[in-house]
Amino acid sequence: MECSLILLDDVQMQKMNNEFRGKDTPTDVISFAASEGDQVGSDESYIGDIFINMDAMQRQASAFGHSKKREFCFLFVHGLLHCLGYDHQHESEERTMFELQELILDEIAPRST
Repeated sequence: MECSLILLDDVQMQKMNNEFRGKDTPTDVISFAASEGDQVGSDESYIGDIFINMDAMQRQASAFGHSKKREFCFLFVHGLLHCLGYDHQHESEERTMFELQELILDEIAPRST
């Protein structure tokens, strides 16, 4: 499987969030699953694009009291799970997605003690 990872700042992310979600504010991560729209090329292994706001990542790492590595990994895993079809629109979906997210994160970027 492959995906694109694009790193943005607050200004760039706000433009994207406004254009694609109608929200005129920056957000931390936006992902676009290849299955939701036009796939890039004909490669079925391409799963989508993940856009991470590096300004938000740094703020959130500080606010949550954990490393930048963990916050970056959190945002990437969150976006990746969306590209793989997971969502959190409903409570049961959220529970499933967030449990999987934590399981993955604990392996690659454990919480600081």
